[in-house]
Amino acid sequence: MMELSYKIQQRQQIMLNTEMKLSIKILEMSMQDLHEYVKNELETNPLLEVAESIPSTQPDKNEILFSNPSSERRVSCIISKSSGNTYFNSCISRGYTGENLDYWNIISSEKNFSDLLHSQLGASSAESKIRNICAFLIDCLDDRGYLVIPLEEIEEEICCKHAEVCQALALLQSFQPSGVGARDLKECLLLQLAHEHPNDPHPARIVESCLDFLAKHRVDSIARKLNISRNDAEKACSIVRSLNPIPSNGYQTNNKPVYVIPDAIVEKDPNSEGFIIHMNPDYIPKLKISEMPYISEAQLSKEDLEYIREKKQRSNMLIRSIERRETTFSRVLAHIVSIQPKYFFKGSGLLPMTMSDLSEQLNLDVSTVSRATKDKYIICAAGTISLRSLFTSGFSGCGYSSSLIKEQIYMLISKEDKHAPLTDDVLAKEINASGMSVSRRAVAKYRSELGFLTSSERKR
Repeated sequence: MMELSYKIQQRQQIMLNTEMKLSIKILEMSMQDLHEYVKNELETNPLLEVAESIPSTQPDKNEILFSNPSSERRVSCIISKSSGNTYFNSCISRGYTGENLDYWNIISSEKNFSDLLHSQLGASSAESKIRNICAFLIDCLDDRGYLVIPLEEIEEEICCKHAEVCQALALLQSFQPSGVGARDLKECLLLQLAHEHPNDPHPARIVESCLDFLAKHRVDSIARKLNISRNDAEKACSIVRSLNPIPSNGYQTNNKPVYVIPDAIVEKDPNSEGFIIHMNPDYIPKLKISEMPYISEAQLSKEDLEYIREKKQRSNMLIRSIERRETTFSRVLAHIVSIQPKYFFKGSGLLPMTMSDLSEQLNLDVSTVSRATKDKYIICAAGTISLRSLFTSGFSGCGYSSSLIKEQIYMLISKEDKHAPLTDDVLAKEINASGMSVSRRAVAKYRSELGFLTSSERKR
């Protein structure tokens, strides 16, 4: 028979209150998510409003000094929080004259792939029914410009004959860009060859039966299989490689681009050897508690008083949480910049850096660093980058990041002689000669991760 017993146990446990939970939630939000969250709070909380910002001629700057682990020199990072997004617009729209960049104008001015095809259909002399079926086929194309829906399903959907669908498909495939309306890659390439190289049979034969050899640059195997000279095979391969496997390239499709809002811009300080970090202050409005007209508590019901207290508390928690997010993010970013001065100055040369290393140096929890860098983007010498992309492990204790070694491999292969590509052994020797230390096996692994074939398969 089982006996019941009592046991006293002592243990430590962190209990998160409501404000701590909100701060954690706010910290890991991207700029877009936080903007929508604040917008929703402003709509639902009558005690919360946007504080009027008075432009200051003197930007609010805080100078933070960190010790650079790679040297004893101290790197200065100035955090600029000046209001007014003039600096952001000038950086984003750099290269444009006189006016700030208007995202909506860019989107509306892009060539729409579907509109291009419908305009060609409107100029067609085909009979009305075929044009209507063709219009339906255009709307069935995927983002690449391929028709992946079986013709039988289309026949059932619009109740028409197989011959009529085939006729409409032939009309669609006569449009520009060449290859549109293809059912697969092979048909896409053959359509382009029929339009652009109708008198040369060899490229079409390669597409029909030698695409695997072509992908591995096995020109000799192609020449033997097609019973043609190597010179003819090389010319035919060059023609096939020049074709466009995605007809919709260069046109706007339903696959809309994703736009990100940077949290900060990092640039070289012209007055010192440090950097200036320009925070983005205007996308998230500065909030304050609304000034309510004086009303005696005696005039309000218990429900009204509780409602006002709850909304006021909510407003204060949100304001403090946003301030903590900005403080934590700027602190983490400034430390990253101090660790990677070469990368932020030149846009390359990333040193090994992990979240755990950063958390120890800043005396923060790893989860805090993770949340502070999640979905955060910055503009720097390397372009618009994700803050998470700056974290990379070291390689074999040599002080170089795996991304730096991949960068070296990419540069060497990009510049190699295509008729005598570099082997993994040669790549390893070249990298080691530059002062790094890497094995042939590691080179093979990173080469594969970069999407490069072996030297024999790259040979032309």
